[in-house]
Amino acid sequence: MKDEMQQRQIKSASSASYECGAADTIPVDLDPYDCILIHKDIMYQHQTAQVNYTTYDVRRAQDIMNPNTTRCNIMVLNIPQEQDSNSVESPDGSSKFAHARVLGIFHVNVFLASSTQPVINCRPHRLEFLWVRWYDHASPVHSWRSRKLDRLRFPPLADEGAFGFIDPQDIVRASHIAPVFSAGKVHQDGVGISVAAKDYQDWRFYYVNRCVRHEYLALLQLLTSILSVLLTET
Repeated sequence: MKDEMQQRQIKSASSASYECGAADTIPVDLDPYDCILIHKDIMYQHQTAQVNYTTYDVRRAQDIMNPNTTRCNIMVLNIPQEQDSNSVESPDGSSKFAHARVLGIFHVNVFLASSTQPVINCRPHRLEFLWVRWYDHASPVHSWRSRKLDRLRFPPLADEGAFGFIDPQDIVRASHIAPVFSAGKVHQDGVGISVAAKDYQDWRFYYVNRCVRHEYLALLQLLTSILSVLLTET
């Protein structure tokens, strides 16, 4: 986690100078700084996180994530460096998006530091992050033409990539992940391995639902009605 926060702090410092007083700034030379210090060793936890996104009709909307409710799933971009950003699928056939369940919402106040250099910024920098549990794709990526939903599942808790920390700014928007009820639950007795991971409520598979806004459904219904009238008259 500290490695992730350090990379983000260095990235932030590379594009800004830090104020030490009313008019004083510290020149940023990032090479000597190889660690971060958490102010007062305190990590703050939050109940919700809000993410702004652009709708299909180019309007601003907002998703609210809460780890303690069903509104806890998100999607982020999953694009290899060599991939065209306009491609829907990765070269290996995987999805352009990765999905995760939010387990915790946190922030810390940090300084960049080094064993040989003074603290780079006199004022702590707020760093926000989410603790997430990643989904794996359990089926090939489907398109609209296939008329099938993508299937997900959770990897074993012991897997190295089962959990992670992400920047809230990397979230595309919330996602609607629905259990495949016919497949059943992983733990039939309701007893899981980790209370924090909440794996006691895991289902064997999940569907990624595709969202269609209500105005598009209304338009589709109107066009269907018009088409049916025209076919009746002919």
